[in-house]
Amino acid sequence: MVTNGEFNTNIASWMASGSVGYSNFYSNGCAAFSEGGTPVTGVLSQDITVTSGATLTVTLNYGRRGMSGSTVGGLFEILNGTAIISSTTITAPDAPGTFITTNFTITAPATNLLIRFTDQTTQTHSKDFHFNTISVTEPASTLPIELTYFIITPNDEKKVELNWQTTSEINNDFFTIERSKNGTDWEERIQIDGAGNSSSSLNYSAIDSHPSLGISYYRLMQTDFNGQFEYADIRSVNIERQESSKIEIYPNPVNNQIKIYANSTELEDIAIYNTIGQNVTFLTQEIEKYGSKLVIDLSGLRSGIYYIKTNTTTNKVYKQ
Repeated sequence: MVTNGEFNTNIASWMASGSVGYSNFYSNGCAAFSEGGTPVTGVLSQDITVTSGATLTVTLNYGRRGMSGSTVGGLFEILNGTAIISSTTITAPDAPGTFITTNFTITAPATNLLIRFTDQTTQTHSKDFHFNTISVTEPASTLPIELTYFIITPNDEKKVELNWQTTSEINNDFFTIERSKNGTDWEERIQIDGAGNSSSSLNYSAIDSHPSLGISYYRLMQTDFNGQFEYADIRSVNIERQESSKIEIYPNPVNNQIKIYANSTELEDIAIYNTIGQNVTFLTQEIEKYGSKLVIDLSGLRSGIYYIKTNTTTNKVYKQ
């Protein structure tokens, strides 16, 4: 995760500003701050990529060069964007050439983090802070479940069926099904309890009754009892838009109110989508619903093409 964290021959891969550079005064090689009595302005930082939700172990090995006396050290921080998620003050031992180690752990809140050290030595003359090692590690990425498969398929009713199987589970609290239209922005759709601990094959299933039209993406998230989570591979599905003659819809094009005639079962579940698959039903209002007749006010929608999804059909309408 940390690149060139041992500073064997240089401080390449690090962003450095102020009074910081490479020193081979000690045989192990170090990132050296404030050498030569210069003002304390040294900052060393690096972007790292980790597993979101993983427990990170941070190991810092450091010491001082020069004379003993006064405080030699600084502030080691980990940031998520501009938010500081960890802040640790470290102080080198008083004896020059003696290196000590500081260890601590944090839970990664995101994939991309920044590690940063700022030298805060108050008297720099012949008292220089030296970093020997900066290391960030995480446990080997293993799911607390053994997943045999994760399959998604559209059924004849234009709903999405999701099926997966585990062969073992350890401390498995629950599963979450997430959906995305672009593979980047995700929303939670379904949550299903896990088995906790199991050594036998278990089958799980879920149905997304209101899938997005067109191509959409699904992923399975597993969360254990201590809140740590992992994702399985992403799957995609295509819900095709289609015209249907099973129901009557008019007028089409429509200005405000549209009438839909079908059997009562067909009208039980109505949703309206725009051309990019967004559900805009909340912008409309049911004016009348009785038996085989449904009247919807579309005046809250902009002009354009929309898809009215009934229980088993999808129908294109034109809003003027």
